[in-house]
Amino acid sequence: MQNRLQRFARPWWRPRSLRIFRDRTDLAAGGSAWPEIERALARSEWFLLVASPASAASPWVRREIQWWMSRKPGGADRFLIALTAGDIVWEGDDFDWCATTALPRRELAGAFAQEPIWADLRREKGLRGATAAGGDTGPGADGPEPLGDLVVADLAAPIRARPKDTMVGLHVRYRRRLRQTVGGVIAVLTALLVGLSYAAAVAFQQRDVATSREKVSNSRQLAATADSLLGTHADVAQLLSVAAYRLDDNPQTRAALFRAVTASPHLVRYLHAPEDISVVRASGDGESVVAGTRGGDLLRWNVATLERTHLTRMARPVVDVSVGFSGQAVAATDGVSIAYWDAREGAQELPGRPPMRATAVGLSPSGRFVALSEPPGEPYDKPARLAVFDRRDGEWRSFRPRDLPKGAAEIVFPSESSVIFFGSDGALEEWEVRPLRNRTVSTGFFPMYDPAGAISPTGRRLGMANGRTPASVWDRAERSYDPEKPDFVTPIRNGRPTAMAISGDGRRVAVASAGTVYVSDVTAEKMSDVTAEQNGQPRELTGNSSVNERGVVFLGAEGDRLVSASGRTLTLWDLRQVSRISTRIRMKVPWGCMACPGPRVEVRPDGRQFVIDRGGAEFHHADGSPAQDFPVKGQVPLSWSPHGHLILTVDGGAGDSYRVWDGHNRPLGSWKDPAALSIAWSRDSRRVIIAHPSGDITVRDVADGALVSESRALPVSDPDDVTSAVVNPGAMTAGFFETRWEHDGQVWVVDLASGRRRAVRGDPVEAIGFSGHHFLVQRENGRLDVFDERGEHHIRSIGGEGDPVGEMVTAPRSTLVARQRRDGTVLLVDIADGSTLGAFDLPSKSPTTRTGMALTPDGASLITVTEDDITGQEIGEAQVWDLSISRWLSTACATVGRDLTAAEWEQYVGTPAPATSPCGGAAARRGTDDRRRDGVPPRLRSSPTGMS
Repeated sequence: MQNRLQRFARPWWRPRSLRIFRDRTDLAAGGSAWPEIERALARSEWFLLVASPASAASPWVRREIQWWMSRKPGGADRFLIALTAGDIVWEGDDFDWCATTALPRRELAGAFAQEPIWADLRREKGLRGATAAGGDTGPGADGPEPLGDLVVADLAAPIRARPKDTMVGLHVRYRRRLRQTVGGVIAVLTALLVGLSYAAAVAFQQRDVATSREKVSNSRQLAATADSLLGTHADVAQLLSVAAYRLDDNPQTRAALFRAVTASPHLVRYLHAPEDISVVRASGDGESVVAGTRGGDLLRWNVATLERTHLTRMARPVVDVSVGFSGQAVAATDGVSIAYWDAREGAQELPGRPPMRATAVGLSPSGRFVALSEPPGEPYDKPARLAVFDRRDGEWRSFRPRDLPKGAAEIVFPSESSVIFFGSDGALEEWEVRPLRNRTVSTGFFPMYDPAGAISPTGRRLGMANGRTPASVWDRAERSYDPEKPDFVTPIRNGRPTAMAISGDGRRVAVASAGTVYVSDVTAEKMSDVTAEQNGQPRELTGNSSVNERGVVFLGAEGDRLVSASGRTLTLWDLRQVSRISTRIRMKVPWGCMACPGPRVEVRPDGRQFVIDRGGAEFHHADGSPAQDFPVKGQVPLSWSPHGHLILTVDGGAGDSYRVWDGHNRPLGSWKDPAALSIAWSRDSRRVIIAHPSGDITVRDVADGALVSESRALPVSDPDDVTSAVVNPGAMTAGFFETRWEHDGQVWVVDLASGRRRAVRGDPVEAIGFSGHHFLVQRENGRLDVFDERGEHHIRSIGGEGDPVGEMVTAPRSTLVARQRRDGTVLLVDIADGSTLGAFDLPSKSPTTRTGMALTPDGASLITVTEDDITGQEIGEAQVWDLSISRWLSTACATVGRDLTAAEWEQYVGTPAPATSPCGGAAARRGTDDRRRDGVPPRLRSSPTGMS
C-alpha cells in the first residue's frame, strides 16, 4: 500500500512525491521510540490508520491517534482509514461502537463531524488470505497482491488534493505510456538480441572457418617441413607427418605421411641412448647391439625384441667396445679402465690389474680372452704395447708389436685361438693366443689424409676409404696383399668418410659420409684392374644428418643388416626390406620374355588371397602363409566372383574352355569361348561378362554356362588390333584400346545395352581402365585422363612423373590408382582430387624383369609380383603393400620409437609443443623415455622389422 500510494498517478521516471512514515503496531512500549514517532507526526500532513482489531488494541496506535487529534489543527479532516480487518459501521453522526471493532473508541468517539474517508481493503486481503490458505499457485501465494486502482485512488485523491476520477485517469494514462515504453524497449532489445545472435552466429561461423583454415594451413606447413627433413632427419620427418595428418586430413598431409613411411625403404627402426654414442659394435650372430656413450654408459639392445639393457657406467667416455659371438659377453674401455660384463654375472672387474691404459679392446667369440692396445708413448718412436688376458687363469700377457708403432685401432678375434691387431694406417699383426706368438705382420700403407679403415670380423678382408678415391678392399686369405693393387674397388667415393665397416662374409662394404651410409657389394672377380662400375651402384641409406665416427657395423655374417650411430640415436637397417609398409613373400616366378607383360595377378575380393598365372597357377595368402596349387590340374584361375565363393578358370591347354567352380572345388557351368581380354562378374555373381579381342561381348550364366547374350561391341577386322579391353558391369559399359594405324591408337567406350560407341581422343595411349564410376586413359606422355564411366565428360587430368610402362591397376571400390613406371617405381594417385600420394621402388629395377600388380577391391592393399631374373636367378617375390592410413600412422610411430620433444617443436615448427603428442605419448612434454640412466626402459612396440 505504501508503494502504490507513492507511485500512483505518477510517471515512472519521476521521483516519489509522498514521504510516508510507517509505524509498526507490534512494537513493545518504550521511551526511546516515541520521540522519533512524535517528530514524524509533527512533520506529517495526513494520518493513515491501518484499521483492524489488532491496531485498535495497540497502545502505540492509540497514543499516536490521541496525539494527532489533540495537537494537530484540523486533525480529523486529515485522518484517513484503511480497513484491513474487523468492521467499521457509521450511524448518524458517529461510529456505531457496538458494531465497530477495528477502531479505538476512546480516541475516536465523537472526533468526526461527518463520516471520514475510509477504504475497505478487506476484499483484497481476503482474496490474498484465501489464496494462500487454499494452496493456490496464483500471484498471492508468493507475496502481497497488488491493490486495486480504485482502492488506492480512494486514499490518494484527498492526499493529492485531486478528484478521484482525475487521479484514476492520470494513473491509467501513465500506465498505458509505461506499457508502450516497455513494449518499445522490449522490441528494441529483442531486435538487438536477434541482431547480436545473428552476428554471434556469423562470428562463430567465421571463427570456425578461420580455425579450419588455420588447421589446414598449419597442417600443410607441417607436411612441407616433414618433406624437407626426410633426407637428414627421417625420424623427425615421420613424426611431423603424423602430426600434420592428425591436425587435418587433406591431400597434402596424406601425401606427406605416405612419403615419410616409404622414404629410406631399408630403414627398420630407431633406438635411443641417453647421450651421444661414441662407439657401436654388434655380436657375431647379429642378435645384439652394444653401444658406448660419451657419458660412460654401456648399453645393449636385443635386436629381435628391441629391449635395452644398461650394462654398466664407466668414469669417462667409452672409447672402444667388443662383443662376444652370442652377445652374452661384452668388454669395453674408457681409455683408462676396463669394463667386463656377461649375461650370468653382470658387470664385474677382471682379476689382476691391466698392465696399461687401453684405447682399443677385443673379445674372443666365447668371451674367454680379452685383448688390449695402449696408445703410443711419448715420443712417438716408442711403440705401443699390446696385451691378452685369459679369464680362465686370470693372467695378463703384454708384449710389444713388431710393426704397430701407433698401436691398434681395432682388435678382432677370427677364432678362439687367434687375434688380429689392426692399425689405423692399415698395418696389422696376427697373433696366436695359446701359446702367445706372432703369425703374420703387414706394414701400414694407408695414406695420411683422413682415411677410414675397417677389417672384417674374420680378419680376411680389410678396407680403406678416403673420399678421394673409390673405397678399396684387400683380401689376405690366400697371399700377401699388395698395397698398391686392391683386390676389390667399389663405386663409393663421397666426401670425407667418418666410418667404415666390412660384413662378416666380406662381401659388402659400408662407408658413412655426411650422414649417408653407402653400401656396396664386392663380388666382382678378384683382379687388380677391376673397375668400380663392375660392382654396381651403391645403396644409399639416408635419413640422418651425420654418422658418428666408429658408428657403422654390420649385423651377422651375411651383410644384409647393419647399424649406424648418429648423435645419440642408433638406426637399424635391413637391405632385404623393400618397405616398412609391405610384407615380403618369396616365391618362384619363371621369367617370361623381353616382350612379355608382367605376371598376371588376380586378388580375391576380401584381399586375403591372390593367384599368379605365370607357367602355372599358384594360390598365395596375403599374410605370407604357405602357398598352394590350384586343386584342379590343368585349370588356370582367371577371376573371382564379387563374393569370393566362385572362381572362373580356363583350360591351360586349349585356352578356350572355361569353367566355374564353387568354394568346394566342384564344377558348375562350363563352355567354350575364344580367348578373353577382360572378364567381369555381375553384382549378384550369376553371370560373367567377357570381352574378346574380336570386339565381341558374351554374357554367360555361371550355373550352366548357357549363353545369355552375344553382341559385336566393336567392329574389328583383325583381333590383333585390340590390345586391351575393360568391362564395367555396374554401368554396363566396356572400353577397348584399338591399335590399328588408321585410328592411331583409338580408345572406344561402348554402351553394352544400346551398342552405342564413343571415341575418346587425345595423345597416344598406354593403358585404359575403370575405377568405380570413372573411365581412365593413361597416355604415353605420363598423363592420366579421368572421364565419367561412359567416356562422355572429361573430369580432370593428372600429370605424370616419369615414363609409364602401361601397367595401371584400379580398384572398383576405391579412387586409388597405381601406375608402374619404367624407372622401376610405382606411382600412387587419387583420382578423386587429382592428388599424387608419391612413388615407391619395386623390389627389382632390372630392365629384364617384369612386375605384375593388382589392387584389392577396396584399395587397402597393393600386391606386386616380380618374376625371376633372365639369367635364371630366383629373385621372384611378392610384396603386399598396406595402403591404409592406420598402418602408415602406426608404422611411423613404431619406427621412430619416441615422440617429438618440446625442443624439436620449437626448432622445426617454431611454436610451443601441443598438449597431445603425434603418437599419443607424453614424451613430447618431458623428453624421450630413453633419457633415464637406471633400469631398463619399457619394451617398445614395433611393426614387423624383418630383422630376425
